[in-house]
Amino acid sequence: MAHSVDAANDSIHRTPLKQTLRWLPGAAAFVLTIGLWYGLLPGKTASDMMKGAGSPHDAIGLSSAPLMKSRNRSKLVAFRMRRGIKRNSSEWEVVAGILHVRTQPSISSSLCGLKQQGQILVGHNAAGNWVKLKHEPGWVAISVGNTVLLRHRSVTYSQLLDGSCTDAASFPIIEGTACLAAALALGHHVERLPSFKGKDQPEGCYIQGSELWMGSKTRKRGHGILWMQNSSSEQLCSSGRYASISIQGSELWMGSKTRKRGHGILWMQNSSSEQLCSSGRYASISDGYMDQQEVANRMKQVTQSLSASKSKCPSGSPQHNPCIVLWSLHVRDFVRKGFGATMGLFEPFRAYSTYSACTWAVSKEFAKDWTTWKLGPFWDLVVPNDQWQARFAAASTCGDLKVSFWSPPPPLKCENSLLSVQGQGAFVTSPAYNGPGPPTGVFNGAYDIYTQTFGPRLQAYRTPFTEAYAAIHIRHGDK
Repeated sequence: MAHSVDAANDSIHRTPLKQTLRWLPGAAAFVLTIGLWYGLLPGKTASDMMKGAGSPHDAIGLSSAPLMKSRNRSKLVAFRMRRGIKRNSSEWEVVAGILHVRTQPSISSSLCGLKQQGQILVGHNAAGNWVKLKHEPGWVAISVGNTVLLRHRSVTYSQLLDGSCTDAASFPIIEGTACLAAALALGHHVERLPSFKGKDQPEGCYIQGSELWMGSKTRKRGHGILWMQNSSSEQLCSSGRYASISIQGSELWMGSKTRKRGHGILWMQNSSSEQLCSSGRYASISDGYMDQQEVANRMKQVTQSLSASKSKCPSGSPQHNPCIVLWSLHVRDFVRKGFGATMGLFEPFRAYSTYSACTWAVSKEFAKDWTTWKLGPFWDLVVPNDQWQARFAAASTCGDLKVSFWSPPPPLKCENSLLSVQGQGAFVTSPAYNGPGPPTGVFNGAYDIYTQTFGPRLQAYRTPFTEAYAAIHIRHGDK
């Protein structure tokens, strides 16, 4: 048995050369056929084909891509490229942390946008150190002094018939303006770029039929051509990489909850919300909704503003003979006369009398009634009821002011009055009343005065909703 095994081994090792080569022609033909069919070019990767001495045209029309090497193993990838690639296409990369977009090529012109580091812009150097953006409004500076803000780069745009940009050793285009630029450069007549959020979509920029689209799903990363019922989505690619700048997925959002002040990143099921920050402060522009704490904060601001307004008023009468307005019209009288109309006369008159250096006095009984209705105190002095009656009886009318709308009873009298119809008319049409308010002006109309009057009542309300809402007031009759 041992002898027969040795003989068999010996016969194998001593096979004649022509017997050994008998099967080689068939094997070589088979390998060559497969190589030609699949486009397997020994030693030439997809990257070599794109960057070689020839051009990416080498890959055009191939039914399959070459062998791409990944670490120590090779992977067969398939792509086909449409003819008419566009070389030397101009793009600009933002290298500054934040880049200002301006309406004109001047740092003194208005700001109309911001760009982030890593973003790719499309435009042309139209004015010295400035690039005029294409497919969006505005200008951006290339540098400021010795600080470089933009870096120019040249890229090659291509369009795939099969496969993905990654397969073709390129990068998907995920910048909107670059997507438009690539489509136009490749001969497509497009004017708009809608975003598609459906399930079936390539990554980034692609053409479907005659329309240009941008895939918005970041989880589609690496997806290329998708064949559909009557057409395919053909991915547009670039030789340059694009930074993925997003907030949540590929969508930008603005949190509207003022009570979320101070909250940052929130981790969710499949993604996180990434907060954008600035070195500058931004004014809080409300949507109209104010909770009790915000009303309280506004009331503090109004109190300070009214104090500043009063300090800017003229000195008026001498201290030994001051002008004092004695006010007696109760809330029930406001309602009887028409609350809105009466308040519309009352608040501007308060501003005028204050500007004329008059102080206000009310009775103790009036002060209690007014604050019971949760209306803000507006007076400077509260007088005991008996003293009030004596002073009110002895006081005179307030100049030639017409108070017939409020009477009877007589709404006010004055001690040492400096008020007049002419003076009030001049005041309510002057910049002192219609200006910006403190610190550059005196009053900003009756805004602060109205808020001071109704602030305590607003604070006392329990809001029915936690968001901005609309309310309808239905009246029965005139009052």
